[in-house]
Amino acid sequence: MTLVRKYSFGLFMMVWLTGHAQSITISTWRLQLARATADSSRSNLCYALGKQYEQVNLDSCLYFLTKSIQIAQRIHDPVATTRAMYRLGQTYMFTLKDEGKAVDWFNKAIVLAKADNNNACLADCYRLLAVCADHQRIGNTEELMGKAVSYAKKSNNWRILTNTYQVCSGRYALRKNYPLAEKYSKLAMASCKPYNLDNWFTSGLDLHDLLSVQGKQVEALALARQLASFKDKLPKTDGEFVYINDVANLDRILKRYTEAETILLKGITAENQRTHPDSLHLRYLYQSLLHTYVDQGKWQKAYTYSETLADIRLWLQQKRQTQDAKLQMTQLKAVLDIEKKDSQIILLDAQRQQQHIFLIAALLVAGLLVGFIVVQRRNQKRIERQKATLTQLNATQNKLFAMLSHDLRSPVANLQSNVMLTNWGALSQQEFAESTKSLSLDIGNVATMLDNVLSWSVSQMNGIKPRIETIKIALLIEEQMMFLTSLANAKQIQLVNKTPVDACLLADKNHLSAILRNLLQNAIKFMHAGGAVWVDFLESEGFSRLTVQDTGIGMEPQLVANLFALDKQTSRLGTNHEQGTGLGLILVKELVEANEGLITVNSAVDQGTTFTLTFANQFGKRTGSPVL
Repeated sequence: MTLVRKYSFGLFMMVWLTGHAQSITISTWRLQLARATADSSRSNLCYALGKQYEQVNLDSCLYFLTKSIQIAQRIHDPVATTRAMYRLGQTYMFTLKDEGKAVDWFNKAIVLAKADNNNACLADCYRLLAVCADHQRIGNTEELMGKAVSYAKKSNNWRILTNTYQVCSGRYALRKNYPLAEKYSKLAMASCKPYNLDNWFTSGLDLHDLLSVQGKQVEALALARQLASFKDKLPKTDGEFVYINDVANLDRILKRYTEAETILLKGITAENQRTHPDSLHLRYLYQSLLHTYVDQGKWQKAYTYSETLADIRLWLQQKRQTQDAKLQMTQLKAVLDIEKKDSQIILLDAQRQQQHIFLIAALLVAGLLVGFIVVQRRNQKRIERQKATLTQLNATQNKLFAMLSHDLRSPVANLQSNVMLTNWGALSQQEFAESTKSLSLDIGNVATMLDNVLSWSVSQMNGIKPRIETIKIALLIEEQMMFLTSLANAKQIQLVNKTPVDACLLADKNHLSAILRNLLQNAIKFMHAGGAVWVDFLESEGFSRLTVQDTGIGMEPQLVANLFALDKQTSRLGTNHEQGTGLGLILVKELVEANEGLITVNSAVDQGTTFTLTFANQFGKRTGSPVL
């Protein structure tokens, strides 16, 4: 199980364990609620029913949790109120997938928890707020996680502290900051070992993966052997499924494939014999079993237990359909806009004809209607300008669709053929590995194209509204370079950040990220193997200048002149035949200008290219455009 999937699996198990530990049936809870007379008991029973209904009937779940809040507020019970508010936020976040409402409930719970010094609830709320912030990329995740850790330490609750450390570790692992992920994983193990051996064992497996991915094989093997000495002592407090999954993963790590196979088959059999088998449990068990056979090279058995591959194919199909749906929605909106503009052109033509009639009538009484004639002439010129503008917009939209149909057809066709060959089993292991690299590049190209197209469409339909803030530019550049490391390594290209650590710049953080990402991708795309890209920063005379310089193939003067014009053909293949829509640099220019900046280009054939971005470095100077 990869680090990313273990992070997602850990979040799921944290919610699953807290939401499925009840042993009393719904009917029993409802009977007790009908007989209860004390408001405190009624509030607790409504909360218990809300948890029970979460996986059965969401309307009833929301009703009883809301009812629990109302009763608790009436009797001024802050603990019961914050508990139910936190549970509602958790339900909206994980079950209803509505993070906006989840954030609202977490914030309400935080207000009450602070007044009541409820550190446990504060830790839980800030931890999930940090996860939401991570998903939404709103930039304050570190602050929220810091608060979660602080309150978890004050709560004197080992489980809350362990969960918080595990989420921190998983988050840093997702960003490939493995040293920090390792640090929090060790803290999680230390916080839970005196209280729950099962949780310590699970955290140990996470730490093993973090050590392995950093190349610390000796330390990882020693940890695995330490975990193995506790395998027979595990009390299985988190359930049979968690125990089987963890023990099987440890056996695989230690290459005890027979033991891993035995316990996984036992778990699959037990799950299938249940009245209502848990499909998620079966998926993880079958997937672990499949990996066990693949590790041994037992391809026949791997094929026999390939039901999980059907799940993976289904997931890929759904993911592909989601991406296609986004593109189709963008195209549909653009088509509707074109139809609307065509109708406006027809209406404007009709208005112009009517105004000509008024003009002829006005000529008959020229002495009395001179002023009216002047106004009509101005209106006529305005209508002609609007018609020309709308006609140009239609031509731009048509150009956009032509570019999309041309540039997306080839990578999508390659993706489809590779997936078909993989599904048919027509590829050898070596061919499959080579195909995977090709798939990764194609997916990256398509994702970049779609991201630029969607961002450009939003800018055209809704306008770009930056949120100016002070940005630590060196850290932002490092993040973007980290995202492009695999792409640069594939072409043996060196990415160099020469920006001072304490350098700051005033701009919208998300906009600047998109600007840097597009410029760095372009530099890599049009560079031969062994080249380099430098990003440098300079402050002078109230302005900040950011330069992106490469040793690529450069551009001819004519291409540089048309670089930011959508109606000009500037898209070309990269040095490895990478494709693009030509929208990347157009989007960059719009984002720079939206942040009141200026972009310039200096390039020559076979001598590389330098992009210079200039921004005001004081809020008081942002009313005018920078001057080079």
